[in-house]
Amino acid sequence: MVKKLTASAVVLGLMVGLALMAANRAKADSNQARFIYSVKFTCGQQSTATTGSGDDGKGDADVVTGVYRTNINVHNPQYNTVNFKTKIVLPDNASPNGITPLVSWTLNSDHSLFIDCYTTETLSGVEPSIAGQLGADGITAPTGEFEGFVVIESPKALDVIGKYTARSGAGQFNNSDDVSSLQVVVYQPSLAGGD
Repeated sequence: MVKKLTASAVVLGLMVGLALMAANRAKADSNQARFIYSVKFTCGQQSTATTGSGDDGKGDADVVTGVYRTNINVHNPQYNTVNFKTKIVLPDNASPNGITPLVSWTLNSDHSLFIDCYTTETLSGVEPSIAGQLGADGITAPTGEFEGFVVIESPKALDVIGKYTARSGAGQFNNSDDVSSLQVVVYQPSLAGGD
């Protein structure tokens, strides 16, 4: 009889332990990013049409003369506050290149913020601009046209929209190298946490 009770107690203890472990894992998982948004950005001015590449003073061959800006709008459609993180990823084959550390943000229900190229206003003590996040990591934003990704990691779905503008650097249209456009892109997340 004692052996039966002991075996039952061991099985019960294992079941309770496994249930507690699963609950702790679920709690930890609820704070991890499940939704990853990789949002393309282009910032700066391309002063001349060139055949060069990169930020070496010779320009970028696939970018026409003009001023480029990106404005990323992030909206929290959830009924509760969402804490999310952002980082800037510059291409490996660009100069400068690299990945900034994650910056934490909090959005209350039905609130929004924007991340643009150069805004100098701070939010929670951090400059939300792309140049500001680069600068916080010691990377100086190039003076010419540069591009990469703003990566947004969130435990809950967000509304993420990129607005892209380009215009003539001279303020008027002089030749076929000048560009003027506005494009809006709605970004869908990649789901994180799997193989």
